[in-house]
Amino acid sequence: VSHTVLQEDFFDLCQRKKLQVKKLQYADFSEWQNSEKVKQQLIKQKEFWINELSKENMPKLNLLTNSKLHNKDNFEGRSIYFTIEKEATSLLRKIMKENEVTLYMLLLCIYKILLFKYTSQNDIIVGTVVAGRNQPDLQKIIGVFVNVLVLRSAPNEKKQFVEFLNEIKIKVIEVFDNQDYQYDEIIKGLNMPPTLKQDPLIEAQFTIQNFTEYNNKKEIEDSLSNNLYENKISKWILDLIAFEMNDQHIVLRLNYSTALFDESSANQFANHFIEIVHQVINNSEVKIGSLKLS
Repeated sequence: VSHTVLQEDFFDLCQRKKLQVKKLQYADFSEWQNSEKVKQQLIKQKEFWINELSKENMPKLNLLTNSKLHNKDNFEGRSIYFTIEKEATSLLRKIMKENEVTLYMLLLCIYKILLFKYTSQNDIIVGTVVAGRNQPDLQKIIGVFVNVLVLRSAPNEKKQFVEFLNEIKIKVIEVFDNQDYQYDEIIKGLNMPPTLKQDPLIEAQFTIQNFTEYNNKKEIEDSLSNNLYENKISKWILDLIAFEMNDQHIVLRLNYSTALFDESSANQFANHFIEIVHQVINNSEVKIGSLKLS
């Protein structure tokens, strides 16, 4: 976000536009973070996370991979791109409207179902990176606000897709309402000290980026279309990023650990994601157990 703010300010200056005066600076945010009011809010949010993540042992994804070594300490990664085409995107938006969910919630639901299909686990954790700019005046400030949130849910074969989607909706709202409590503090509270080698809790990640309002949208879309963004580092086993460019289609980038996956397996995962998309747009009331993978 900071990079985009700086880039847009630079473009405005090149066009001799006057930059808007920012109401707040990063120092104001730091002062607000240490206020007594915020400290009280964080105590309540801490209680939420204790209840959310301390019920049972934290699940680990039992993914079948191509690596016999299963070396999670290796950060080497690669990226592949795939696309949800115009017609499918339009039908996804219909499901969004009917169920009053966001695109983020809908794609997260499909992602979790696919992870369930791969692992047969009924307790799945997916992480998500948030900008941490939940106040309007923070949107155009340069600085680090980012946090990682933990989304835990329980898919199973007997649930209908729309039923699980509603569960995801409720979970996302709850989690985002408690997004100010820092991920590092959650890890400490679970007695899972962070390491430099791997994330102690999250193995699969999902985020969405909306580029529809950016001044340089065309440049970004062209770059994505030509697969110019190559990520050679993967902190997680799987890191799925959706790029919402316009109402026509959705571009997705799957970053994967090369210590655990090869390109063929990553492409198969992407194909399976699209298969689930097509099945749920044809019947959003389908049971999870009835969704098929080729």
